[in-house]
Amino acid sequence: MGFTWKFLFPVAVLNLLVTGFVVALVS
Repeated sequence: MGFTWKFLFPVAVLNLLVTGFVVALVS
């Protein structure tokens, strides 16, 4: 379970950063 969190958490953070970057570009 710890391994899953170590993998999913950075992916979720990266997803948020990419989404914010795209929104900043579009707006």
